[in-house]
Amino acid sequence: MGVTILINVFDKKDQILVIGIGGGGDVISAAMLAYALRRVGYKTGIAAIVWERFVYDPIPGPVKLEELINLVEKQDYYAVINGETIAKRGDKYIEFQAANVSKALNENIVVLDLWRGVKGLVKGINKVIQNKGYTKVIGVDVGGDVLAEGAEENLWSPLADSMCLAALKHIPDSLLIVHSPGSDGELGQEYVLKRISMVAARKGYIGAYGMTREDAELLEKILKYAKSEASMMGLLAFKGFHGYKPIRLGTRKVLVNIIHTISFIMKADTVYQLSKPAQLVDNTQSLEEANTILNKHGIYTEYNLEIDLIRNGLMNKREINYNDVLKIRKLGKEKLQRMMTDQSTDHE
Repeated sequence: MGVTILINVFDKKDQILVIGIGGGGDVISAAMLAYALRRVGYKTGIAAIVWERFVYDPIPGPVKLEELINLVEKQDYYAVINGETIAKRGDKYIEFQAANVSKALNENIVVLDLWRGVKGLVKGINKVIQNKGYTKVIGVDVGGDVLAEGAEENLWSPLADSMCLAALKHIPDSLLIVHSPGSDGELGQEYVLKRISMVAARKGYIGAYGMTREDAELLEKILKYAKSEASMMGLLAFKGFHGYKPIRLGTRKVLVNIIHTISFIMKADTVYQLSKPAQLVDNTQSLEEANTILNKHGIYTEYNLEIDLIRNGLMNKREINYNDVLKIRKLGKEKLQRMMTDQSTDHE
């Protein structure tokens, strides 16, 4: 089994925390990989960033720990949830994917907080390690946008990924797994594979793991409860589908192929060395600080988009037209570029 390559990285006595780092459905594939590790003898736990897509959550930004209801445990920088946990966002109650995964697996899941920046996130991970006995950490990103340089036109969600990658850099010997390259419709699959090759050239590539039938069965079980178009691509590919699938209200499309069943395993600190966004947000003390820094370097984020959707009245609509989303994103990026040009002119 391909996952046994990790025997060369971890000791069998290690307890491994597997974190879905991008919010949304990344926790689904993180759970799949945590269970794959269990099958070869490791003790694992599952963790997540709770940042739902705007079609599920009308409030910009990730869910705050204080907004979680029916917790198993609450600490300063993290919480533990189960399938009964929900979030109160404004005047609405929402279900989120980490709780849905917990419900599917009947297993508690750790959730981490982005609002206190990379410094707070590092504190949260370290407190989980100390309190729960974990010795190693793996971050899981579905699609591979964590590998972005920051200027890519189709990059939609750089903030959560860059903050989590920066945090992983501070955790000794942490790994990053990119599962199902290109499945989120952001960076193209060929581009993601090229970036992985760049990691390999720096001796940061560990190896690859291909989904098994057990993984596919578990993924199908989880997806009966949890929602994730990107994680669904791997399951479709495993079942033999090959072709285009529209996702994210039709704002993007994915060419589903067998590569979406593969997970690429890398050293997190090596990926960090190639990531301008992660380097920019490192050591930040709040999500807003990290977002402002990325904006100053011309990087429009998922947080910017959600705020712009609110300003334009889209978040409260029952049905969101994807053409409206594309238009607002385009206008938001153009506004950011104008602000950067104005600031550059002011300093001349």
